[in-house]
Amino acid sequence: MLNSVLKLFAVLLSLLLLFLYPLLESYQRQDDMAMITAYRTAQIFVDTIKDKGVITPKMYTNFTSELSLTGYEFDISLAHYAKKYDPEYDDPTDQSTFQDRILLRYELTSHDDIVEAMFPSESYPQEDRRRQYRMSIGDYIQMKVTPSQQTRSSMLAQWLSFGDQRSFWSMPFGGMIRNEAA
Repeated sequence: MLNSVLKLFAVLLSLLLLFLYPLLESYQRQDDMAMITAYRTAQIFVDTIKDKGVITPKMYTNFTSELSLTGYEFDISLAHYAKKYDPEYDDPTDQSTFQDRILLRYELTSHDDIVEAMFPSESYPQEDRRRQYRMSIGDYIQMKVTPSQQTRSSMLAQWLSFGDQRSFWSMPFGGMIRNEAA
């Protein structure tokens, strides 16, 4: 009886080592390649935004289609911080009371507003300026890319360890706008 239990245990252990571990390694390699591809694609997209100072519908759709080539769906979060200057006055109605100080603030534009500017409810041609989201020099752009579902390797690792080992990675990108679109 003990001998048959040991044989069963040996068979299960050999199955684990011969099939499941290589499968887990393969899935982890695939997830790493997807993460590297997503990172490279997002970095190029954000650098292009910083260099051009504009987001066009074509740029955004190319970016999302390149991300979809990884085999995963991603949640994309864009934020634009527009630099604003507010002069300080003792009496805001009287310009002669200027205090020789300027207040610097940043005005946030969310992801939904940026996408709405590029894909409005009215039908404009894709190259139309009204479908471009424009930024100024000194503004900031931030983007966060996160997979929207659990990766294959984390699902298999969770199943093998009988636990909750969710490994959602998130990649932040961003920086200051260097140029403005003409």
